[in-house]
Amino acid sequence: MLPSHELLDKFSVKVFENNFQYNYTSMTELNTFLQKSINGDVNCCTKNLKCQDILKNIHFCLINIVDYKKHASDYQSFFPQILYQTYYLSQQNKPKHQSNNEEKNKWTLPMKIDESDISGTGITHFLSLGKQLKLPSEKYDQYCLLIHVGAVKCFQSEKQLNCIYNSIENICDFCFRYTEINLEALKYLTECMTVITKDQWKKSSKCIYKVLMGQMNHYLPSIRDQCILLLVKCLDLEDLDYILSIVILEISWSLRTKFYMLTVIASKYGAKKILEKFDILSISMWKCLDEPYLMSPCMDLYKTFIKDLSEDDFSTLVMQPIINYLTNNNNNSELTRYNFVTYLLPLLKSKHMGSLLMLYEKLNIYRTHNNMKSDLYLQIHVLRMVYNTEVENIKEILDLSLNSGDAKIRSVAFTILCSSKLSTDILNSIYNFIVDNINSDCSTLRTELVSGLTNMLCKFKKLNTSITTFLNKLHVLILSNLVPGSNYQRKITSLKIYSVILKYKNKDYVSYSCRHLLFTNLLDSEDIRKICSEILVSYFSVVQEDKIYLNNWMKLGTNLCYDPLFYKNESGSTIIYTVTTLAYKSGLEIDIFNINNSSVSAYILDLAKKQEKRLQENFISNVTHGTLYGLLDALNNLSFEKTSPEKNKLNETQIEIMLNLIEDNLNLMLDTLSSRMDAEGKPEAPSFAQMDLALSSLCLSNQDNVQMPTNQFLLNFIWINIKICCDVASKYAVMLATSDISNTLYKDTQIKRCADIIADVLIRCRHKGAMEATCKSLGIIIKHWKVSLNWCQNMLTDHINYMKPEDEISRRSAGVRYLIHAIVTNNKNTVKDCIKQLYNIAKENGYVGIETIVDLPQARAQHLLTAIFSNASISTSILYYFMEDMLMLCIDKLNSPLWTIRNAALQFFSSLQGRLIGQNRLNSDCWLSHLPLEPLLYNFPRLMQHLQSLWSQTNCILSSQARLIPFMSLLKGVKIQSWSLLTLDHQQFLESLRCNLWSTGFGLEIYTVRNMAAQAYANTIQVNEISSTLNKISYEIIKYDGGINFPEFKGFNHLHGLMSVYKYLKDVYYMEFNQEYKVFKIAHEHLPPLCKSIYISINCEVIDPLPSNSSIGCIHVKQLMIQNYIAQQIASNFSDFWEFYNNADKHTVISFFKCLKDSNTRYENGLYLMSKLTDLLWKVDDKDILKEIILNIEVFLYARHEDIQLQYELSDARFSEILQICLLCSEKDFIAMLPVLSWLCPRRVYSTLLPIVLKFTDCDSYDSIDRCSSSKSLYYCKYIKNDGRLWFAVVELLQDEDTNVRVEATRFVSHIIDSNAYLLNPYMCLKKMFEIEIVSSIINPRVAFTCFWDQLSEIKVRTKFDETINPFFNEQSNVYQEQSNIMKLAFQGLKSLIKLNDNLDYYKEEVRKCLATLKTECEFKHTFIDEDLMILDTYSSVHYQKLYYKREILVLLDFKNYLNMFVPILEFIYLPIHPPNA
Repeated sequence: MLPSHELLDKFSVKVFENNFQYNYTSMTELNTFLQKSINGDVNCCTKNLKCQDILKNIHFCLINIVDYKKHASDYQSFFPQILYQTYYLSQQNKPKHQSNNEEKNKWTLPMKIDESDISGTGITHFLSLGKQLKLPSEKYDQYCLLIHVGAVKCFQSEKQLNCIYNSIENICDFCFRYTEINLEALKYLTECMTVITKDQWKKSSKCIYKVLMGQMNHYLPSIRDQCILLLVKCLDLEDLDYILSIVILEISWSLRTKFYMLTVIASKYGAKKILEKFDILSISMWKCLDEPYLMSPCMDLYKTFIKDLSEDDFSTLVMQPIINYLTNNNNNSELTRYNFVTYLLPLLKSKHMGSLLMLYEKLNIYRTHNNMKSDLYLQIHVLRMVYNTEVENIKEILDLSLNSGDAKIRSVAFTILCSSKLSTDILNSIYNFIVDNINSDCSTLRTELVSGLTNMLCKFKKLNTSITTFLNKLHVLILSNLVPGSNYQRKITSLKIYSVILKYKNKDYVSYSCRHLLFTNLLDSEDIRKICSEILVSYFSVVQEDKIYLNNWMKLGTNLCYDPLFYKNESGSTIIYTVTTLAYKSGLEIDIFNINNSSVSAYILDLAKKQEKRLQENFISNVTHGTLYGLLDALNNLSFEKTSPEKNKLNETQIEIMLNLIEDNLNLMLDTLSSRMDAEGKPEAPSFAQMDLALSSLCLSNQDNVQMPTNQFLLNFIWINIKICCDVASKYAVMLATSDISNTLYKDTQIKRCADIIADVLIRCRHKGAMEATCKSLGIIIKHWKVSLNWCQNMLTDHINYMKPEDEISRRSAGVRYLIHAIVTNNKNTVKDCIKQLYNIAKENGYVGIETIVDLPQARAQHLLTAIFSNASISTSILYYFMEDMLMLCIDKLNSPLWTIRNAALQFFSSLQGRLIGQNRLNSDCWLSHLPLEPLLYNFPRLMQHLQSLWSQTNCILSSQARLIPFMSLLKGVKIQSWSLLTLDHQQFLESLRCNLWSTGFGLEIYTVRNMAAQAYANTIQVNEISSTLNKISYEIIKYDGGINFPEFKGFNHLHGLMSVYKYLKDVYYMEFNQEYKVFKIAHEHLPPLCKSIYISINCEVIDPLPSNSSIGCIHVKQLMIQNYIAQQIASNFSDFWEFYNNADKHTVISFFKCLKDSNTRYENGLYLMSKLTDLLWKVDDKDILKEIILNIEVFLYARHEDIQLQYELSDARFSEILQICLLCSEKDFIAMLPVLSWLCPRRVYSTLLPIVLKFTDCDSYDSIDRCSSSKSLYYCKYIKNDGRLWFAVVELLQDEDTNVRVEATRFVSHIIDSNAYLLNPYMCLKKMFEIEIVSSIINPRVAFTCFWDQLSEIKVRTKFDETINPFFNEQSNVYQEQSNIMKLAFQGLKSLIKLNDNLDYYKEEVRKCLATLKTECEFKHTFIDEDLMILDTYSSVHYQKLYYKREILVLLDFKNYLNMFVPILEFIYLPIHPPNA
């Protein structure tokens, strides 16, 4: 190596940067030399002033290299060492008498000159090596961090142990900074773990565990992942048994940290060893499948066991407990089962197939031995995993699942079916499944239909006969599903399947008739329009000969754009776009449309300009005859959509016309709502009351002979026009922003104009729908406008800094809130500056002399801050820097004397709390919390210090207690992770907190604060201390056993606090250890109701004496005692039921039955209790008691439809009495009792009850809950014979738009098919109701013929509406019902009856009676949507479909002489069935 002086001269400041960048060898030499100087081997650096100056200058040069990562990675490893070495050695020129090792190794960090606060510049001024410097705050933190990292890497000897500890402690502090440096600090800390010794680890472990406990639950995955890497390194230095015992015994199963740490420890400790040592692992992991928040880390732990365990060990230690939970535990929630089959089962397939086969076998054995129906949901999912292996009952399970009433089960079964080896039988099964499920309203099933079919077709590169036949059948089915009258579900699924077929084989399934059918469906709902347009544009074409056809569609689209109905405007827009695109794609010229403009876009723009002029001239007269929405939507699609053939077709002049039109139209709409002006002459946003007055006065000022639209219609008209204007401006601006136009001045000017137009709407409008749509449009512009920062900053400054008190409630700043939302969410560079400005306003003192209802700037600023902090699109990492200051602001403003400021602070605090600790997302409240306490302690020390100071200020005055609310709200939501891993000062803080909660918090007068204090105290108790803490609390409570005459009595509030925390900890104990904690016993008679209710809820042995007082507290105590009594009686099979019933008063009896109803689901021997309840029906005449008895029976009936074998016959007279008593109840209660009344009804009087049941099936008059009760009731009417009303009711309910109603109706059909059958697919049941072989059990062929024929006669009449009232009117009341399909089923049923050749004379006679009516129906006056295109409206199409089917029946029954009546309408009869070629 070179001599020391020469080496330092070589690294003079002039050449340092070049050497640092390019001369790796020289840098190595310098690093080695400096390290030797630190170790004392070379002392020239500490004695030579010239050397000191050189080192200082090198250090300053390093500071100037702000972004050192620009250099090669080799230099990155040296940078911290050299930075530290030069800094350290520059401080070592000390007097000779300071020569001991401790003094030699002392050094201090660069010192800050000032502290920059939240509203400061973000620049840190500091003093380093005698020189005053400045850096951005983040870079200053990075500079200090690197010095400490360099120190750890340089210090290697034991004598430098204290220095290493100090540096590691400082690096740990940097891990809690709000800037991005925390991740960098974590990475360096992980790296440092590789260079420290076990002795150094012992001294530093506490501060490193502080980092792990504080950051392992971080909201950023990168921080969390780095913590896990850090833990891996730490475990190389730690005693595994020690840390494992802490994790298992101290950390709660409700905390993610436990799973993160166990996953790492298990890999090092041994998966088998840890499972054998702690048998609680298996059940605790299983319980966590019911908690979405714990799912991900729990799955990681399962993955470790799956990877590390052998097949035998996994089967014994993991799979066997799972099988026990699945087969022996009826309490597995739906979520647990879903998570098991969705996330855990697929993990087993690759390595543990043997365990899967064992599970499959055990499920089969469980079904057989228990003589119960198998759990199809579990079986079909397991079958999916083991399908290609040799297992039993595959066909049986698959067939049951394909026909199941559960759409999720059918989805999985169809996936298995499509993955099978294809044969003719399999293809037929797939086709039949599609037929039966194509109208399902389950989105999962519809998705599986499409994806399963896609995957199946991908297997075939060449067509064979079977596939061709299958596709042909499927194509015919699809076309039949697209006719008018089919529901949304059937159409959308058919169209998606059609897309799959066309991608696979597009030439064979494209025709004129298909094209016309797709065009017709452009008149349907949005999703159907969209996919029809995509199919037409992608797979179809037009020719010159189609000119008339295309012009007719263009004319129809244009006419629909003027329609007052909103969805027709969108249909018109879609038609125009589709026709235009299809023409361009087919190579046709624009003149095919007979327009004189350069493009269709220009043509639409001209039409829009004319319509806007008409609206300007007379708004009210023209508002119902044409909206701009449809035309501007068409212009939007044609001119600015990426895939449009007319994109960029408008020239600058036309663009100017368009923007002027938008501005004029927006001004018209906004001025129409109000003409309110502020003091400076600027228009302001009117309130809803002012908007209503403006619209009313507008209508009154117009002529009397003009039909006046309602104010609601005008408001809807205005806001959808505002929406489309802003959308067009936004799309145009985005097109400019993403284009490569060279004239940037023109581009930015136009974009700014569009942004100003939209921002003006937000400032002048307060309509929520308009503001949300406008905000979205503005956000899109800002997101794509690269130079939007100046505009955004100016806009924020204009509308924040000039806030003034409003003379009315501002609805939280109305449109300004949306304006700021659009800016800060789409240009993140504005967030910090915006928060600083709002913070400065919010922290100001309130205005003096202002009324309390006025929204002050401070309140409005807090509302705007609430909007920012509650916005999920703004990263927490941006906001975290401000969090503590914002919390302190909230706490300060919660004490404001002005209500508006307090209210704003309360709402702001709620949004901050969600950001600060997260939302409590556990399903079970017994856990109390799943969020860790340590991050709150470590990140916000100022907050905790403030809490400490508040305890001394808390007294009996309620306002002093109320100050604790925000702190208790935070603390009740977080839970301690590990006491042993806390640092000493934080252990002391928690001890002090517990003491204050115990002494002060439990005795507070405010119930809410006291209860939160109890939860907070429970959350500070670690798992292995729960038992001792419960003993301690019970000892204190038992002091009250003899009354209140003892020296330590602190009042009943304190007792309530103690009991509350006892209850919380008892619940947590059960969740942690899966066993109940034995409760203390005290005399409860003298306790106040609040304390007594808690004691009774935790001690299930307390059942008497029942309080006679009717106060609210005593009523609750009585209910709890009754619940305990019921729990005891369940165990004894209700042996004391009659004694209790006979001795209780009416109120107690009613309370008993209400509590019993809630506990019925947990009572297994329900049939025995049902017999007791039904016996009471002979004795009870009180309607309130009778109602509760019947509702209890209903719970049992619903839970055990198929298992009820109890034969109970009431006399006709007694049933009539019960029915009359029930009719005295409210209609809602009576409907809820209908299922039980139907079950009890003697068969001889079914005809009396049936009309009552049928009354409540009407979907227009009764809600889904009422219809569901009626649907349940019909199950017990299955013994009624030959009553067409029952058949009609079942068919109606099977088409109900509510899924639950349809499922209940399937119980009836499933029973008449097979009394032991599973619930079937509702649509399959609907088809079965038209099969004579099935329905013959309830109706004979003659009744069936009448029912089927009547289904061809009943058509829902066209709904009437006033277009001046609701522009969003939709003709359908039941979106699931489809008359065209029902008529098809009825026709097929009639055909099958006629082919049997039985009762033909009867059938002919029945039809002959209807001939006169049929002749009248043939004179029906149809309605065309478009006469040139021969498109009938839905009602007319369905009517002609009916006549088509009736004519076919007349042919089958040989009524040839009567077919002439159909001659005038033959072309219309066949129109809906066979669409004409264009």
